[in-house]
Amino acid sequence: MRFAAEAGFRVAVVDHRPAYLDGSRYPTGTRLIEARWDNASVALPLGVRTHAVVMTHSLTHDRGWVQRLLASPVAYIGVLGPRTRLEDILRHIDVAGDERLFGPVGLDLGAEGPEQIALSIVAELLGVWSRREPGHLRERHGVIHAG
Repeated sequence: MRFAAEAGFRVAVVDHRPAYLDGSRYPTGTRLIEARWDNASVALPLGVRTHAVVMTHSLTHDRGWVQRLLASPVAYIGVLGPRTRLEDILRHIDVAGDERLFGPVGLDLGAEGPEQIALSIVAELLGVWSRREPGHLRERHGVIHAG
């Protein structure tokens, strides 16, 4: 979350367990929201500029969140964990080939450990946000920071 905040994303953490919403665990400015996937009355920032990463350590909750996010206009839905986890989630909900779904989440950078994995996720978020296919800058012709 720190990398996402430092990259300019406004970060929100959503959890149904109040103990995990301790502000001292997150970067300053992180929005903390106590909510479950099945509580539709909770106002969540689910617009076209929203990028979401799902991992609750519960397949039931992950399925619910993925289904709720797919029903919204969010631009990116990442699912942490192995490919089989996403496949299991998708087996239980009716969805086929949604381009907004990314799982396993992150770019293939050879990341090891939580910090490097977080960096690969934020790199993927930036690519999706800018509508750019990740690649090496040395292969880009012309001005590197042009649209």
